[in-house]
Amino acid sequence: MTIKIPENIASEFVLKLAEGFQSNCIKYDFIILSDLRWSEELEAILPEDAREKLERFVGEGGLPKLILSEIDNDRDRLEDYEELEAGQRLSDISFINNTISYAKNIVEVIRSLPRRYSITAKMPTTLSGPVFDILPDKVNLPEGIKIRKGSSISKNIPINSSHDLIDISLFRNWSKEDKIDRKICDDALYFSMPLIGYAAVSSSSVLGREFEDNLRAFYGVGMAIGLFSYSYSTEGQKMPYMMGHSIDEKEILFTEELEDDLLDRHSLLATSDFIKRTENNQKKFLLDNLSQMGTVFLNNKDCRKLFLACVWYYKSMVNRRLLDSVLQATIAIEVMLGDRKAAEGVGLTNMLASRCAYLLGTSSEHRREIEEKFKKVYDFRSQIVHEGRHTLKIADRKTISIAKGLCAAIIRKELRIRAVAKND
Repeated sequence: MTIKIPENIASEFVLKLAEGFQSNCIKYDFIILSDLRWSEELEAILPEDAREKLERFVGEGGLPKLILSEIDNDRDRLEDYEELEAGQRLSDISFINNTISYAKNIVEVIRSLPRRYSITAKMPTTLSGPVFDILPDKVNLPEGIKIRKGSSISKNIPINSSHDLIDISLFRNWSKEDKIDRKICDDALYFSMPLIGYAAVSSSSVLGREFEDNLRAFYGVGMAIGLFSYSYSTEGQKMPYMMGHSIDEKEILFTEELEDDLLDRHSLLATSDFIKRTENNQKKFLLDNLSQMGTVFLNNKDCRKLFLACVWYYKSMVNRRLLDSVLQATIAIEVMLGDRKAAEGVGLTNMLASRCAYLLGTSSEHRREIEEKFKKVYDFRSQIVHEGRHTLKIADRKTISIAKGLCAAIIRKELRIRAVAKND
């Protein structure tokens, strides 16, 4: 799984990297990505598998981004912070002065990838509040995912770094003046999971996007089964950051802001209606629901499709642009029911309509009704995609509701099928 670099290639790579540190100068009194663009050419020295994994774990920016992240991280951990000057060579930096040694360190970082992390984010108060007292301190879901009470983690997970310059960068957006209270709330619920990849204070976006999709899948499946529903609330998400820790959760390594769609529609993620509906034996119903929802995280082909469908369903539900939300709902449907080869000669719409009808229908008449509704949704989708339709009519709202309803019903049905298979 880790990145393999044969010794002869590593030796050549180290020499070229050391030469770059010796000959290249920085433009300002700080280092930016363009100062390291010269290292892009060195990626060609690495084996193809190594290049692909570097791209997967580090993301856009590749080798220059990794080098910049490592230099920034090393500078921030110095006991005496080292000021830089515009025009100075990279090798003038104290810890890069021995360029061969530092180049070898970079190679070892690459070889160590992917590294393991634990990432945690606070869930909305609308979700946490009504069910908080019912849940145990921790609920385990597949693939190491946990729903945890803040009261059970606040004493064990650090929210500050022992390195001042790293600490000042945590829970901070440099373009805003907002002061974030980083304290873990005892009365809130947190979503945590292990992930592999590469992260530093200045470089965590690949891990961040993967974590956010897992959070979307959790919210999406909860919406589809009715655990989460709308409830008016003026209280927003007070902690808009995810926290990245070492896998043992002994050191905080980075924080990153959650994307807007996970923050600004918290009123759709309320559990108050669920509590009212399950007045008797609430704990059992809640834990049963969470167990069923965990099915989307199982690591097999069918559950992976279910996971992706839940991500797109969530995006559809929170999207204020209703025409866009139809496209996202139909993407979710096609993820679950689509098969390009099977559609040949029949047509994608006809095939999907038939599969949807037989999955959800309880009688011949019911299946016919579902097929008609499905084709109406896909005719509307075609107007948007192929005719450039971009305005909404009053009658369209019913079609949009049908699209989302079919999507949720497919997820519920497939979830029950996969949950039974999991238990068997």
